[in-house]
Amino acid sequence: MNTQHPQLGIDLGRGSIMIAFPPIHSHVPRKMYPTVKIDTTLPDWWKRLGSLIAPDCVIAAEPTGAHALTPIAAAIHLAQPSARIYSVAHTLSASYRAAHLSDAKNDRLDAIALLLIAQDIAAGDPPRAAKLYEPALQSQVEALRTYVNIHSRLTKETTRAKNRLAALAYSLYPSFSKSETWLRAARTGFISPLAVLELAQRLTAGEPFPLYPDGNAKRYLYAIAADLAPLPANPAIVHAIREIIRHHDSTEAQREHIESIIAHLIEQPPFAVVTRRWKTLPGFNVVWAAALHVAANGRTIELKKDEFVAAVGSNPLTHESGSGEKTKTTRKGYRPARAALYMWTLAALGADFAPVRAAYDKHTSIYPARTKLARVLWGVARDASLDSQGE
Repeated sequence: MNTQHPQLGIDLGRGSIMIAFPPIHSHVPRKMYPTVKIDTTLPDWWKRLGSLIAPDCVIAAEPTGAHALTPIAAAIHLAQPSARIYSVAHTLSASYRAAHLSDAKNDRLDAIALLLIAQDIAAGDPPRAAKLYEPALQSQVEALRTYVNIHSRLTKETTRAKNRLAALAYSLYPSFSKSETWLRAARTGFISPLAVLELAQRLTAGEPFPLYPDGNAKRYLYAIAADLAPLPANPAIVHAIREIIRHHDSTEAQREHIESIIAHLIEQPPFAVVTRRWKTLPGFNVVWAAALHVAANGRTIELKKDEFVAAVGSNPLTHESGSGEKTKTTRKGYRPARAALYMWTLAALGADFAPVRAAYDKHTSIYPARTKLARVLWGVARDASLDSQGE
C-alpha cells in the first residue's frame, strides 16, 4: 500500500475512489491490474492516497459531479506538488475500456482504463479529450458555476412566486392577475378591490405615496378603479399575497446582486477575451455567457468546434429505424448552458440575426438554429479581429 507509482487511474464516486496502478510484473493482463478502493468519508483518506503517488506522477481521473475532483486534486498536490492530473471525459475512458479491457462497466475497470490513459500521457501520446487539471482555472470556473447555479435557483423562485401571486390575485379579482398596476397598489399595501378603490380616493385627495409620483402610475390606477367593484377579500389571502410579494422582492434583489457578481467575473481572465468577443453578437446576456463559459470549462478557444457544441449541449443525436430517421439534440451537459443557448437563440431570432435565422428558416425548427448559434459562438470566440473593434 505504501508503494509509490508513476501513473495512477482514479475513478471518482460518491464517498469513495477506486485507484488503479501499474503491476510489478509486465506480463500481468490489463484486466488484472491492481486496484485499491479508498473510502473518502474516513479522516485519513488523503494520507492513503498520498502514499501511492510518486514524484512527477501522471494521474488520469474521471470525476462524477462538478465538485468531485476538487478535494482529490488538493490532496494529490499536497502529497506531491509535481504530480500532473488530467481530467478525462467519460466518453474517452469508455472507449479505452471497450478497446483494451471489456464491454462490461464497473468502478474497477473504469479505474484501469484511466490508468491506461495516464500511461499514454506519460509516454507522450495524450488523447485530446484528456485535459490537464489546472487548479487556478478550476477555482475560477467553479466560482462562476456556483454563482450561475445560485442565479438559476433564484430565477426559478421568482418565477414560482409570480405564478402563485397571479393565481391569488385572480381569486381577488380576475383583472388583477398579472396586472402591474394592481401589483404596484399591492406593494403600497392596498390589495383587495375595496382597498384599491380607497387608494385611488386618497391619491385624488392629494395624499402622497412613494410609489405614486405624478404621471402614468396614477393614471393607470384611476383607469382600473373606474369600474372596479368594491369587493372585500379574505384576510388570509391578503396576508398570503403580502408575504409572497415580500419574498419575491427579496429574492429578486438577491438575483440582481448575483447577476452583478457574474457580470464582473466574466470580465476577468480566463473569460474576459471570449466575453468581449461574444458581446458583439445580438442578444448578449451576462448570465447566458457565464453558463456557456462554465460548460466549456473556461477553455472555449482551446476546444474544437464540435467539442464546444457538445460541451454546451447542442450536438444532434440521430436515431434510425425502419420507419425513418429522426434527429434530436442531446440532453447531456450543463443544464444552465443548454437553457442559456436556447434563450440566446430566441433572442438572435428576435433580432433577425442572419446565420441563426437562415438555419431556422431552412429546418423550421429551433434546434438546428440553436446548433448554428453554438457554432457561431465558437467562431466568434476565436476571432481576434474583433478585439480592435471600438478602439
